[in-house]
Amino acid sequence: MLLVLDEAHHIADVARDSLEVEANITLPHLTAQLDNFVRHIGHYLSQYCPVKPPKLAKANHLIRHR
Repeated sequence: MLLVLDEAHHIADVARDSLEVEANITLPHLTAQLDNFVRHIGHYLSQYCPVKPPKLAKANHLIRHR
């Protein structure tokens, strides 16, 4: 088996560019994401009841922690 990497001098740039992420996190965006998370957790817990639920599984604990 033979692997030839032509243009291999660009491999570091390509690897970095493929893994690089740029984000602008604002307070309203973060709050909306946390609200979605709380809503999803409530939905999951209504469908699947864990045998030993964590403390944050209780809605009031999760909202206070958020």
